[in-house]
Amino acid sequence: MGQTFADFLQHIDLTDEQLLQNIGSAVPLYRNKDITVKKSPIQGVGCFSRRAYSRGEEVGPVSCKGSRTTLGRLVNHSESPNVYLQSNNFFAKTDISPNQEFVVNYFTNLKTISIENQAEGYNEQESKQGH
Repeated sequence: MGQTFADFLQHIDLTDEQLLQNIGSAVPLYRNKDITVKKSPIQGVGCFSRRAYSRGEEVGPVSCKGSRTTLGRLVNHSESPNVYLQSNNFFAKTDISPNQEFVVNYFTNLKTISIENQAEGYNEQESKQGH
């Protein structure tokens, strides 16, 4: 059986209300004319492409100065994602058509964030030890 948004909330130990409170901390899309926010057939609203993206192309940042961008907070979950997270940016996992919604697998993103945070901690520890 597939993982749902409710499963994700349970995994991160947040309620819908707590998540909505955190949404207010987002920063704008940085005038990214290639992304628009509109009603999503998946849930609520989502981010949609205004142009085509090629596989591997950077879509945009997930956060800036400790706050999530609109892209970082409004991309919906899918078990068939078309974007993936790497180094605080979403990249096209597949070719993306104009007017297509950006979707990501939340659970895969959590693993990526955990791995990147562990690597950063390891690199900081090496620096302190003079390696």
